[in-house]
Amino acid sequence: MRNVRSLLGLTVVAVLAVVGSGSSPLGAQPSPRISSATLTVSPLRVDPGQPVTFTVANCAVKPEVTATETDMVFVVEMTAGPTAGAWHGQLAAGQFDWFVNGTCGDQQLAEIRLDIDNPLIGFQPIGSMIAPSGVPATVYGSDCPDGTVASVRFDQVVFGRGTLTGTPVTAPIDERGDWQVDTPAYTLEAVVPPPGTPDGTVLREFTVNASCGDVTYEVLHIVIQRAVGDDTTTTTLPTAPSTSVPSTPPLAPPADAVPGTSHFTG
Repeated sequence: MRNVRSLLGLTVVAVLAVVGSGSSPLGAQPSPRISSATLTVSPLRVDPGQPVTFTVANCAVKPEVTATETDMVFVVEMTAGPTAGAWHGQLAAGQFDWFVNGTCGDQQLAEIRLDIDNPLIGFQPIGSMIAPSGVPATVYGSDCPDGTVASVRFDQVVFGRGTLTGTPVTAPIDERGDWQVDTPAYTLEAVVPPPGTPDGTVLREFTVNASCGDVTYEVLHIVIQRAVGDDTTTTTLPTAPSTSVPSTPPLAPPADAVPGTSHFTG
């Protein structure tokens, strides 16, 4: 009898140990797992003016979502969706790429970049409002068609007449179709404006001609010399661009950079 009672006692202890080791009573369901809030943007590549949809999921409170375009911040008005924790908003795409950010209460949502497909060219990064000081060091372009490369040519113009056609250089595009090239090096020569040349007349400049696929960008102008009154003295200036593209620009008299927008030709 003593042995039987001992075995029964051990069995009871084992059952109690199993029941006591669980985190919830027998028959109770485990607590549901709470998912983190997420932000999505659709589509991720869009033309200017087209609608862009912003969606936040698994957010118990109204989220805050913004789209930043250079120095402008657009606030997206989010409205509750058909299911709990779902929110939706919409904006029309602008001219430059957007950086989309959001929060759900204290949770910071992942940043998303929206590629606005709008081919542009300029002497500063596309969307930047800071013009270069002096001779531009770089030409920037955006939104080439997939699978293409940019072709850029610097031509010399004197007194409104083309005097030298440059050798085109090519530039690869990144995943958004953007590219950049350095402006070329110059040699030096003397330029004498004719008598009676009006003040401010462009005596020498270089035109920047760029294209990729069926996109032809607006021509940019790098002004090297303007007439000063009736001055007919000799001035030492940069001249024709070389066929090589240096990593750093040469020292030269200040230039008037004239950026512009682009257009499709196809």
